[in-house]
Amino acid sequence: MALSEEPLLPTYHNFLSVNEFADLFAPSKADIAKITKFLAANGITVTEVFTDRLVMHVTGTVAAFSQVFSTEMHQFTTPSGTSFRHRSAMRRCRC
Repeated sequence: MALSEEPLLPTYHNFLSVNEFADLFAPSKADIAKITKFLAANGITVTEVFTDRLVMHVTGTVAAFSQVFSTEMHQFTTPSGTSFRHRSAMRRCRC
């Protein structure tokens, strides 16, 4: 990043595009496909993968999330609404 901030260098203000960033730092498209397949096999649907491949929107039942991530989900009510979240540490799924 420092190279893009030095006005005398040819790299001045040359930044990575979202796709270049994803290709260098995010999970590969093949990894995203494996994760999507694993989640689908366990009752969780991927509804969106962001362009940078760092965020996925997913839907599923509380039971499916509890099983995949080996945690208990609890209902929380706040002024902004009701949501389900875990209270204990989640384990990483082996996709």
